[in-house]
Amino acid sequence: MTGSQKMILGIVINVISICPFLGGILLSFTVAGAIIGVPVACCIGLPLTIIGTVLFWEGRVQMSQEAIVRGIQKGMANARAPSRSEIRSLPMIQPPVSTIPSAGKVCPKCSTPNPSEYAFCGDCGTPLNHTRPAPLIEPPVSVVPSVKKICPKCGTPNPSEYAFCGDCGTPLNNKSGTP
Repeated sequence: MTGSQKMILGIVINVISICPFLGGILLSFTVAGAIIGVPVACCIGLPLTIIGTVLFWEGRVQMSQEAIVRGIQKGMANARAPSRSEIRSLPMIQPPVSTIPSAGKVCPKCSTPNPSEYAFCGDCGTPLNHTRPAPLIEPPVSVVPSVKKICPKCGTPNPSEYAFCGDCGTPLNNKSGTP
């Protein structure tokens, strides 16, 4: 039975239950009707009213559920999986790129990774003669990091992050590019 059919049946039963219910109540105002009227109202009219009301609300709930199912089915009919070309066109998350290669020497004083050809730490200027090898954290992006500072003493290119020349240990000034 569909939800709308249950609702209609509930309304019909409620209309029918009004007759014995009201009749029993009206009869109960007389002396003879009190003996017959109350049982008629309570035993026939009231249960019919309850049954009709329950059927009405069950039908209402069922209609709501049917509408939800129809909406889901309609939405699912329009749904589709993305094509391979659509998936390929999505932006990919790239890992961060380091300006300093991870392979090389680690400073014994400040633990800064330095390229293997450097003799001095680019961060604190400590000599890198007897140092432990740098751990491989990321694959090296390039052999020479991005050059932004040139040593004023020996002319070695150094990354902009370095405060000291990696080749001779000379302090690098804050100017970019030329000594």
